[in-house]
Amino acid sequence: MKKTMTLLLAAILLAGSLTSCELFISGEQDRLSPQPPTGGPGEEPPDDSDDADPTVDEYGFTLFPEGNYLADPRFDTEEFLPDYDADPSFIHFLSTAINYLCVTDTTIYSYIKPSASQPISRILYTDKETGITLPLCGKPECRHNDENCNAYIANPHGMFGMSIYDGKLCWFNASANSIYSATLDGANRETLCKTPTDFVTYASSPCCLFHRGYYYFSTPVNIVSDGIPSVSLEIKVQALDGSESFSLLKKTAPAGTNADMMLYPYGNDLYILILYTLADGSAPTYSYVLELYRWDSKTRKGEQLLSTTAGEDDGEYLSNKSFKCVPGDGLYYTVFQELSHTDSGNYLWRTMVMKYSLETGETQVVFQLDDDEETQIDDIYYVRDRIIAEINSREADGSPKRSVNLYSYDGELRGSLDMGDLYLGTFLGADQEYLYSWYLGNTGDSYFALPLDGGDPIIITLEQE
Repeated sequence: MKKTMTLLLAAILLAGSLTSCELFISGEQDRLSPQPPTGGPGEEPPDDSDDADPTVDEYGFTLFPEGNYLADPRFDTEEFLPDYDADPSFIHFLSTAINYLCVTDTTIYSYIKPSASQPISRILYTDKETGITLPLCGKPECRHNDENCNAYIANPHGMFGMSIYDGKLCWFNASANSIYSATLDGANRETLCKTPTDFVTYASSPCCLFHRGYYYFSTPVNIVSDGIPSVSLEIKVQALDGSESFSLLKKTAPAGTNADMMLYPYGNDLYILILYTLADGSAPTYSYVLELYRWDSKTRKGEQLLSTTAGEDDGEYLSNKSFKCVPGDGLYYTVFQELSHTDSGNYLWRTMVMKYSLETGETQVVFQLDDDEETQIDDIYYVRDRIIAEINSREADGSPKRSVNLYSYDGELRGSLDMGDLYLGTFLGADQEYLYSWYLGNTGDSYFALPLDGGDPIIITLEQE
């Protein structure tokens, strides 16, 4: 089924005013009601016994003395700081985990892993105006084919979080236990700081952010403790000036649990989403434990906002592709509700854009889009100032057509773009001019930038050197 490949994201947000979500709730409000806070799925609520760990609170947050922990006095604001804040238009499930693309007003920076035809992994830059792509080196006469090149990346599977931060390109390389920076023209590459050797354990879906003086890294890792297998979920933090490294939050889940974490910064707050998928061994069904936390980076205090459970029944599914925190407004997320399906496997869905208000705790449907036999909504993505709906439909001759509709946050349709042969294989984000995505084409991994004005897309591949 089209939607079931995504885990549930936003069921946590239904714990607010569930009765306002009449299109989603079908007489089973108790099934999605808030649950007592826990340390993880299947664990008992924490207590204040002498066995409690004095270094962490009841949710797993590391305890710190009272104080102001901002990395710089300039960060004592909730306003968006474009030079120091993670860009909310490029924070999406799995794309943030990969984070192999970031942009400025004039340039697209991307990272291409090695292939049979191109064995060298490198950082590339693309001029938006000309579409020309070159290795980000800046060394005259460099052949860009070995470790002496500024664009060269050793052990490509250990690179995470490429971002524009403080006017430089920054990234973390796990194999070198180092965070690197480079000038935007590639002329100067240096080690920004070192990380502890146990800072990261390889995992398939980390979430990583450069934000207000720190680098945040979260990932689920399978471990064995005292002979018992389990899943460890931890958020580690590295000060970019090298002054400290610490664990922000650490939790465990039973072995076999499909667990994911996502980080979303908003000012000096860090929202932490944890999704546990629990399979029922006796039936082909799943249940979900979903938790939302908020951590104040100024005081280093954490709190749990919501905890809820949900089941994959009644044809209702929720997307974990992305969610969006709008300053002074709330959290937006996506609900899919099955309308009908045929014996051939053609499922039709109602796609609902939901809003949960952190201020009032109320949940509402902002707008909805219904599939029909000719047009299906593939997914919804949230960026800084618009909502993007990916649409699959058919031309009059029956040929497939891919397009995207652009909506405001109150549901007003602002425009539509024909995607031609492209599709949002892995949506990466958007700025004022382009939508960005990664896709697997006939010549291997590629990126593209689709102009919002309907012009020709920029295709980014190594063949453009």
